[in-house]
Amino acid sequence: MPFKEGGHYYESILEKDDGSTNKGAFGRAVRNLADSEYDLIWQAGFGHVIGLEERLRPAPDIAEEPMRPSAWGAEEQSELRYDVPMEQ
Repeated sequence: MPFKEGGHYYESILEKDDGSTNKGAFGRAVRNLADSEYDLIWQAGFGHVIGLEERLRPAPDIAEEPMRPSAWGAEEQSELRYDVPMEQ
């Protein structure tokens, strides 16, 4: 989800006093987050899942098919042979 929508920043630390984006804050892997900001982020991302609101951004229709082993190379891997003599 985006870090802001319109003029609203989901994390207050990401907005400077002049209203511009605090790009340096993005470099921190872990940021402190107020409970109220967490709740807003969670609701914006997952509110439609539990019926709090409708999905605002369209989601692509992705087929729910099991992944075939050939899609991730399992067939090729099974053909590999390791002929390493074992020491006795």
